[in-house]
Amino acid sequence: MIPTLYVGDFIFVNKFAYGLKLPFSDFFGSPVTLIERAPPKRGDIIVFLYPREPDTHYIKRVVGLPGDTVEVRNKVVHINGQPIAQEPATTEELQAQLKDIGDPRYGDAHMRLYTEKFGDGHDHKILVDTNNDYTTNFDPAKIPEKSLFVMGDNRDFSNDSRFWGLVPFENISGRAEIIWLSMWFDTK
Repeated sequence: MIPTLYVGDFIFVNKFAYGLKLPFSDFFGSPVTLIERAPPKRGDIIVFLYPREPDTHYIKRVVGLPGDTVEVRNKVVHINGQPIAQEPATTEELQAQLKDIGDPRYGDAHMRLYTEKFGDGHDHKILVDTNNDYTTNFDPAKIPEKSLFVMGDNRDFSNDSRFWGLVPFENISGRAEIIWLSMWFDTK
């Protein structure tokens, strides 16, 4: 989720954001929901049980909602045929972000930093590697009911819905609210 979250960030997860579930009911399969609330919105950062390893928690950004068709063309996400606006960062902002990461892979000139704008106040930064052709395109996929399409903000180094599929609603643990402690250290 770099540049939004770093390794070593501790986050507060609101487990009641999308409803109240009966405690420990997920030990026997799908959790029992006592009170339903509004479902996740595009741009929310959610914590969920990874569908391929249900004992592992993942954190990603919600990109596609039920009923949406999600596609990636030339590294730009399209929702229902419309591209999501990307505003390039200044060179100074990019260099500051890359220096802050402290990983030598990010120091090359082929990295780009954008502000992605969903149009509903969920503007966020994404990193794109122009040398990585593997993640350039993703064929259109229609999102079924009770499922979400999620992506990481470090688009070309993210293991997300493009590779393993959708997140069922019952796998959602909660919404990431704030970073309450960051243990990120620059080792240089």
